[in-house]
Amino acid sequence: MTFPTPVGGTPLPVDFAPSVLFAVLYGILAPFAIFRFLQRRTRTTLLISTLAFAIERIVIFSLRAVQARNESRRMSKGLATYLQISFGMGFVGIANDLVKLLRCLLVNSTYGSETYGQSAAAATKECYIPKPPEGTPDNPRQRFWARRFSDFSNLAFLSATVPGIVANVNYGNLILNEHQRDADRTARLSS
Repeated sequence: MTFPTPVGGTPLPVDFAPSVLFAVLYGILAPFAIFRFLQRRTRTTLLISTLAFAIERIVIFSLRAVQARNESRRMSKGLATYLQISFGMGFVGIANDLVKLLRCLLVNSTYGSETYGQSAAAATKECYIPKPPEGTPDNPRQRFWARRFSDFSNLAFLSATVPGIVANVNYGNLILNEHQRDADRTARLSS
């Protein structure tokens, strides 16, 4: 088996314009993400991974544009490894944020009209989950299972992260020596 091809391929001069375009597009997105995070009425730490992802993509595509124009940077072992880690693992953080948001939605919707004051939704000023109508029963069992579902999902994200870390630790060493025995294992873990 040969060494796995880098995600996105090796940046060539033709990749300069698309890299700049995507860096600019993520750059346009970043102020909105930062505003959403810093605005007091909508502040939430649930989206921190998504904010970090958006900012990191600006860096990633800027580095890729530099690699497209500079041959010595194109063959940089460190940059290639960093790009592979980012491209391979970046979306795990966004998916984890989505599970956190889903947990909030599911857990807060299980509170009844009498126990709604105990929910996190009741503590926020502008909540998008309305107060349940009078007489709505409390569902602690559903709340318990919604929390267990999110806990299980967090373990699933951890199980996706560990093989990615193992594969990417070996990736940099295998760039120069594809005949190592670990090339097969890295290819299996990164696919």
